Amino acid sequence: MSILFSQPTGELKYSYLHSPELDKIVQTYNFARPWQEVKLIPLTHGFGGTLGWNFKLLSYQQLHMVTQLGYQRFGAVAENFNEKNSVGFHRMAISLSFRFHPRALFKGIQTCGPLGPRWFLTLTPEYSLFMPFVRTNGNLLMLDEDMPYRPITSSFALSFGTGYHAMTIKRFVITPEVSATWFPRIELDDFAEAVNGHNITSLQNDVKSVFHLNAGLRITWVRGKANWWERPREGDKE
Repeated sequence: MSILFSQPTGELKYSYLHSPELDKIVQTYNFARPWQEVKLIPLTHGFGGTLGWNFKLLSYQQLHMVTQLGYQRFGAVAENFNEKNSVGFHRMAISLSFRFHPRALFKGIQTCGPLGPRWFLTLTPEYSLFMPFVRTNGNLLMLDEDMPYRPITSSFALSFGTGYHAMTIKRFVITPEVSATWFPRIELDDFAEAVNGHNITSLQNDVKSVFHLNAGLRITWVRGKANWWERPREGDKE
């Protein structure tokens, strides 16, 4: 692996979060306030992006590794009677994404671009920091002793996905990707209490088996030929 042959990359990303326990926190807030016309929606939609570097680990097997720093925001807003309430959480993540083609693991592939074969699979371990928030008219919720509510928790996760190097523009490679991320456990300290003002219904702040379904568009700057896939080198084999 050489930094001289690494490629900078960035991705715009959307995630759909599946967690019935987190949904209950928002649903309880809405149920307890039937007079509000605008309801909070569940925290199912997240938007953000990543920045990273693509490294080629093994040339013959076309195994690549992408180191990434990412950010996403999951939030919901409801404005009633000139009071704007927003709840959600920020997620900061560091990850190592291993990109490979199944055939290339056992049989070398020569006809490929600077980022490997067009179609690929990814396996990504990652470590995330979660920062929940509750705001009223832009101001953070204040807890006892005038302490703002902004806890930080962490969790490991594992993603599996696929992508396709769809096209090149100059020296930029455009790559749509989809993946699924599994969190064994996510804990948002006192989130149910912060959103609802209490937790008499024993809502869960410590949630197990949370899933994200992700879709993203990656752009990578490469030093190799921009039309590498369309014009393979002489003597290359499929």
